[in-house]
Amino acid sequence: MKKLIAVFALAALVCGAAFADITMTNWEPLDYNGNLSVTDYGSAGFDVELPDGVNSEGFDVDTYDVSGWLFDPNETITVTLSGFDNDAFIASDNSWLTIDIRNYEEDYFGEYKLPWTGNGTYTFTADDIHYADEVLEGTEITYVNIYGWDYNDADGYVYINPGASGRVTVVFGVPEEEEGTVVPEPGVCAYALMGLGSLVGMKKRFVK
Repeated sequence: MKKLIAVFALAALVCGAAFADITMTNWEPLDYNGNLSVTDYGSAGFDVELPDGVNSEGFDVDTYDVSGWLFDPNETITVTLSGFDNDAFIASDNSWLTIDIRNYEEDYFGEYKLPWTGNGTYTFTADDIHYADEVLEGTEITYVNIYGWDYNDADGYVYINPGASGRVTVVFGVPEEEEGTVVPEPGVCAYALMGLGSLVGMKKRFVK
């Protein structure tokens, strides 16, 4: 019985850490005036701040420092914007939170889009892939760009206002606060479940 409990614990550990090796760090702002401050938060998120007394800047942040992400179109990506005031952004009803991804070595490209809602959680699934090169699947992502895009703005950006600040958190899989438990891809727990099946079979033989 103790062995069974140990395998259950191992399965939970493996499933929970399924996406722990994906990191995105050294985020940088793509603003022309150099006023937007971006600081890494955790292994895949960042804090954003625009000081008072400057012009609004496009909400546009990217990183070339991506590790451990092999693109799977069925993989869920959750981006949460938190801590921003209600007037932190300038956006129209035709605005979108967008994630651009690339494998620069092979020049493969993909793009996710969801309607812009400001503060809150955006859950990107396969249905939200606006475009992806067919050859992108299974290749390593080396570049990520997260930004707000406003189709009604002449320059195209959702803008962040002076004095605004907040946090952007990226999670692979569905966060616990949404589903209660994180459900990884089916293959993630295969080895743990194989071990569980073996031990169950052993227990049946011992009972006989």
